[in-house]
Amino acid sequence: MKNISRLVKLRKAHNLIKQEKTGMPIEFARRMQISERSLFRLLDSLKEMEAPLCYSRKSFTYYYSTDFDFRMHFQIEILKGDELIKINAGSRHFQKNSKLPSYGSGCIYI
Repeated sequence: MKNISRLVKLRKAHNLIKQEKTGMPIEFARRMQISERSLFRLLDSLKEMEAPLCYSRKSFTYYYSTDFDFRMHFQIEILKGDELIKINAGSRHFQKNSKLPSYGSGCIYI
């Protein structure tokens, strides 16, 4: 869940930067409800994605010097016993006689 939370924060930061409504770093961090250090780590992540990130001392906002966008997609699937065996390379990692709890619906919770 930590990774999903980070992606959501990246997306929120991206939207504020795109609108040029970030304010100074301390204000931007407050808007994001994170520390300044965490904000700088998020901005570093955007730079690693080759975002043309700049800061205007005149407007007191971060902005992109050229068009930049990113898309994120993620999917959550519930897998059943046979599917887990295929993913985990066989019964060595997951046995049909596993002691994992099952809660009546045929779902296996791990």
